[in-house]
Amino acid sequence: MWPGLIQKAKDGGLDVVQTYVFWNGHEPAQGQYHFADRYDLVRFLKLVKQAGLYAHLRIGPYVCAEWNFGYNAPMACSWSCNSKFSELDSV
Repeated sequence: MWPGLIQKAKDGGLDVVQTYVFWNGHEPAQGQYHFADRYDLVRFLKLVKQAGLYAHLRIGPYVCAEWNFGYNAPMACSWSCNSKFSELDSV
């Protein structure tokens, strides 16, 4: 999928490919990392470089409307805050 899309971007005159890095895809559970298949960020960057383009990464955790609710804030807070996200957590 990526080589064709990157080539279309180049053929269309672009010189930069911008993409979000959906961190909840790369770390679906705390300490459990996933960089294979469509999450292979290094492979993606190498393909962009081979095409002679630049990459602009928009690294999460928040990714606006392109992802449902932008980010899983309760999950992240439970990983880093050691506290409840809201009073509803106990409901």
